[in-house]
Amino acid sequence: MFYNRLLWYKYGKFSPRFAWRWVTAAKRSLPDFLIIGAQKCGTTSLYAYLEQHPEIAGASKKEVKYFDMFSHQSLDWYRAHFPTVTEKSRRLTGEATPDYIFFPEIATKVHQCMPNVKMLVLLREPADRSYSQYRYAQRRGHETLGFAEAIEAEPRRLQEAREYCQRSGQLLSTHRYYREQSYVARSQYMNQLRPWFGLFNRCQFLFLTSEALQSEPQETLRLVTDYLGLQPYHFYTGEKHNAAGSKPSSEAMEQIESLRERFRESVEQLTNLTGLSFDPYVVG
Repeated sequence: MFYNRLLWYKYGKFSPRFAWRWVTAAKRSLPDFLIIGAQKCGTTSLYAYLEQHPEIAGASKKEVKYFDMFSHQSLDWYRAHFPTVTEKSRRLTGEATPDYIFFPEIATKVHQCMPNVKMLVLLREPADRSYSQYRYAQRRGHETLGFAEAIEAEPRRLQEAREYCQRSGQLLSTHRYYREQSYVARSQYMNQLRPWFGLFNRCQFLFLTSEALQSEPQETLRLVTDYLGLQPYHFYTGEKHNAAGSKPSSEAMEQIESLRERFRESVEQLTNLTGLSFDPYVVG
């Protein structure tokens, strides 16, 4: 319960300014695009870069989290986070909630509200992503186990979360274990994409890698602007957003290499489907 109160304070707290936005919700636009994932793949940077573009009008915050945490609210509550039609003019608007890709029921919720929305899917080499999430959980006090021990404990933790939510009626997407300690599950990209592919046309997705965004930011962002139908733009990409990297220990590196082998088949499937590839894998 305390964890859920913290989430509400961070993402859903009420303010007089938001009250005005809510009152004018009928005049506001739903998003033209969503950055739906994945966590610890650079979605904060991608969204911050896109907000520089003169043809993009940003949301009130990067992560609105309507479909995973606040779908009990009205659609007007969601609209309140976006510009008015007048403010938007000929511009596009969108938000970036990386948790959207992870919870399978969210694809249906998005499709019911915005069947024609475009989606940007930013993915990272999965073993590196898992370790980055683990370190993030450690820094925030949500993880006390070593990396290998946390990976071993994950199936039990997630099963306990599912059972608890079934008994209590709590949304799985608000359970602490599922949000904070899903290191392997969040890196199994094919499992997460299947519900989306069952509802949306493939042309509604643009797939990108965080490695390309970091090494070739202008070229990668040009793919995004072309996909969204925007004019070319030279983005300032010198500032890193939400980055807190650390060199893994030798024990952690052993676990990372083990995970790479574990993810190999899934990565090959992803490459065949989307064309994405990651440096540690050579797909034949």
